[in-house]
Amino acid sequence: MGIFPWQLMFERNKTYQNLYNLYSKLILSYYMYVTVSMWLALVFLCLEDTLRIPEITKNITVSVICTVTIIRLFVMKLHPAFLRNITFIIDAEQYILSSNDAEVHRIYKNCKIISNRHTIFFIVLSYLMALFISLRPFFTDAYEINYKNESLQITSLPLSIWVPLNEQEHFLSVYFWNVLNNLVMTSIVLSIDIITFLLLIYPVGQLQILHHILSKFENYKNRMKLNYPGLDDDTIGAITLKACIDLHRNIIAYVDDLNACMNIFMVVDFAQSSLLLTSVFAQLLWVEPSITFYGFVFMYVTYLNQRLFMNYYYSNEVWLLSENLNLSVWKSNWYEQSHYVKFMIYFFIMRTRKSLKFKIGPFGFMNLSTYIAILKASYSYIALLHSTQK
Repeated sequence: MGIFPWQLMFERNKTYQNLYNLYSKLILSYYMYVTVSMWLALVFLCLEDTLRIPEITKNITVSVICTVTIIRLFVMKLHPAFLRNITFIIDAEQYILSSNDAEVHRIYKNCKIISNRHTIFFIVLSYLMALFISLRPFFTDAYEINYKNESLQITSLPLSIWVPLNEQEHFLSVYFWNVLNNLVMTSIVLSIDIITFLLLIYPVGQLQILHHILSKFENYKNRMKLNYPGLDDDTIGAITLKACIDLHRNIIAYVDDLNACMNIFMVVDFAQSSLLLTSVFAQLLWVEPSITFYGFVFMYVTYLNQRLFMNYYYSNEVWLLSENLNLSVWKSNWYEQSHYVKFMIYFFIMRTRKSLKFKIGPFGFMNLSTYIAILKASYSYIALLHSTQK
């Protein structure tokens, strides 16, 4: 969908690279056009004599996601840290795969399997939700509104998008335009979410590898002796520990870069998450309940929770793994090392006390407590709406 940095696509063919860059800009322009059309539709919905609250909440649910996605798209395209991190991942994976360390390969493959499972499940959820949205008009009753002292029957559409046509007179044309927009925009949002998730989960594998090397320090020191046969044991120990420190510094630089480009939109994403959950549950207060509608609500809530869980759970893992690096040092034979290596280990442990965190702007960082706070905020908003309706 034109999301991946064009600088890394078709590196050996400049013509294809330029075409991909043009395609990426066209997709972004199209996406912005549809998002603006959604906000225009929301304005017209709010100006109607009879407010259709379910339609308004449905519009807000999708419009907010699309608007935040535009912010994320611009950040990814304009911030140099994003491209730098993608390049770092590509280089690091090539280095891991070229090594002959079976245990490191096992850790890498396990992380890859976990990320693939979450990604596939999220893709299935996203397109099932898109299917539910596309078929929803056939399972919902028409609205009755007053227009110029006349009672009109309005059939709902999958998305609330402004079009320069009479929606009811050209229903099929507008419907298929909605379905097309629904599929394309789902694909764009999905691509952004998957890239974000993979960027967040990547340090988990790197930290697990670092934990393994630190806990098996003596084994890796003996391997290092094969590369430096003329050096004494103390020097080999210092070189091995320096390799661990370099890996840790690379992970720190990666997280810092990711915070630099992501905390701009993570604040907005944090705010929108509780709003989206509230808006979809709020429809239960105004829509006549049915099995189809409950199915839609269940699917949408599952989608939102899976999205939140993927991002916040693995951000929590990065935090915990970085905080517990000193425990892996403790499992090694650090006490048998030279005075100089022990001195280096001491400073390494001091640095691990400053754990790695993915920040939500100046307001906090991503972990399971933040995920629970989003759910609590959503519950509070829903309870407020319910009491207001009464």
